[in-house]
Amino acid sequence: MATKTRLDAVKAMIQEVQTTNSPLLPFKRRTLNIQGLLLAWLSPWVVFTVVLALDVSPVRYHMPEVISRVVLVVMLFCALPLLVAWRDNQLSAHPSWAWYVAIAIAAAAAAAYLTGGYVFGTFMQPYYTLSSLNQYPKPPYNAISGESATQAGQLFTDAGVILFEPGSYVDRKRMMRFENIENYCVAPIVSANQTQDIDFWAVGKECCEDAALGFACGDVRDPVARSGLRQMNQVDIRFYQMAVQQAEAEYNITSQRPLFFTWHFDAGETLSDSKTNGWVLVLQASILVGVVTFVIPLGLGLTFARIGFLPLSLK
Repeated sequence: MATKTRLDAVKAMIQEVQTTNSPLLPFKRRTLNIQGLLLAWLSPWVVFTVVLALDVSPVRYHMPEVISRVVLVVMLFCALPLLVAWRDNQLSAHPSWAWYVAIAIAAAAAAAYLTGGYVFGTFMQPYYTLSSLNQYPKPPYNAISGESATQAGQLFTDAGVILFEPGSYVDRKRMMRFENIENYCVAPIVSANQTQDIDFWAVGKECCEDAALGFACGDVRDPVARSGLRQMNQVDIRFYQMAVQQAEAEYNITSQRPLFFTWHFDAGETLSDSKTNGWVLVLQASILVGVVTFVIPLGLGLTFARIGFLPLSLK
């Protein structure tokens, strides 16, 4: 008797639900909500792209606090679709796109902030920093009229890119490395008339392990390369300075104020490439997120249009 009563109650519930317009019943299919689908696709995509573009732009370099505020505003904005979802839940048992939109926007903003942090730190910040410094097309050694080489480090503290005089080269035989998880490699940049006083150093990481090859960082093997791109990462500089101290003791040289450069055929072009690579990554990330944010709501929409809360066996 109890089993029959329970079965009658289930049948009555099914009959009641069948009279509604729910898209979640296999025997009550509906077409996709195109407006909801577009909103679920475009909202997180636009948020991701805008936040990411701001996160790698000069805005972050000059006003880093602005990006944090933008992300906070986006997170607060997510409360709006949550309120809409709560209202829809009170008025109807139908699933609402508002829940998905709120979660997707919040996730997109967080993902953009993290992705932007990586792109900014790896590509854009070095570009913005070095672009704000001076570029010297003149050789810093023999072109310094009446100045000794020991003063070169002080005279060129504002250098971002330096084109060294013809005949300048990296003295690979006097290279030194300092090991701290990674190998921090240094070698003096010298010219034909260079003394034992050296302030300019070519540097790199994980490029001097082979004793036979010696210093092999950057374009050091290119005989016509003679430009340097300044290294400004303070963590790396600390370890390069330790390597220089070891080189001073090993080769009986002095370095009053060492400046560190990566060695390139064209340092200016390398600097421009850093900016280009950063924006290429932004574009690739935006396209990827656009595809993901399209596939997920489309799959959910197709699924919700075909499945039900109750098994067919209870019909």
